[in-house]
Amino acid sequence: RELEIAASVQSDLLPAEVSFADGWTVAALCRPARHVGGDFFTELPGPRPDTCAMVYGDVAGKSVSGALVMMAAHEALHALSMTHRDPEALFDLANQRLYRLGHRKSFVALAYLTVSEDGSGIEYLLAGQPQPLIKSRIGTVSELPLPDHRLPLGALVNGGYKTSYAALGQGELVLGYSDGVVDALSPRGESFGIDRLREVIAAAPTQPDSMIDHVVEALNEFTEGSEPYDDVTLVAISCDRKEA
Repeated sequence: RELEIAASVQSDLLPAEVSFADGWTVAALCRPARHVGGDFFTELPGPRPDTCAMVYGDVAGKSVSGALVMMAAHEALHALSMTHRDPEALFDLANQRLYRLGHRKSFVALAYLTVSEDGSGIEYLLAGQPQPLIKSRIGTVSELPLPDHRLPLGALVNGGYKTSYAALGQGELVLGYSDGVVDALSPRGESFGIDRLREVIAAAPTQPDSMIDHVVEALNEFTEGSEPYDDVTLVAISCDRKEA
């Protein structure tokens, strides 16, 4: 019963709806492997007026211990984002708070996505999360470049996180995911893997909701209903703006 209550509290932390910016569509899903988990996604104020940022995280640890750190990270991000909307400052401050909280044991892998200042693409930070994937208009799938510093939050007292940029045009989509996606296991012990995820994305619709449904369906078919190894989080963002 206590686990059910904890799962309900944790579920309530996930936003029922998410937004990004005018001309963009976003969808997200978080599926814990057990009653409670260490994955989450949330919407934060963006660095500029009338913009939002999507943040998704993956805590080192599972079950109750992972859930407690997840809730601490979630609340730290929301509290700090009220006064620090710049993503680099936000990550550095959240990193220091989690470093002190976890005594270098409670790492939190995070990714941050927001629209660029000129609206031509996205700005992003990665801290321990896998590289998001971009699906182009012609269906090719590529990885976003990794930043120089990408350690999870809480690993070192000095973060040094820097924002990166990727162009994203009309009809293109970026998919962020936690490692529970590629680490999902079949009954025979085979990992889902990045190559299979690329193939699924290439064949999936570009609408964010449909993309996430397509990936989840592929995971379900691959695992054949076996008990999940890890939490799964997916965040899909598409560019719908008209080209000038």
